[in-house]
Amino acid sequence: MPGLLIILSVVLVGGALALAAALRRARDEVGPTVEAFAAFRSALAPGLLGLRRDALATAGRLEAGRTGADRDGR
Repeated sequence: MPGLLIILSVVLVGGALALAAALRRARDEVGPTVEAFAAFRSALAPGLLGLRRDALATAGRLEAGRTGADRDGR
């Protein structure tokens, strides 16, 4: 019975160490990916703002051109 407890504790400690190593590797891989995505998103931001502005202007022109029942979407 004591031998089984020793084997179980060795397996648990080994598993915990392996998990810690895996989490450290995952963090090292995810950090640069998140930073690259943030840089990509900030590079796209001016273009997206312009696209939103144009879309709102187009929607406003379309709404201004509708009359009566058309404005309700019927």
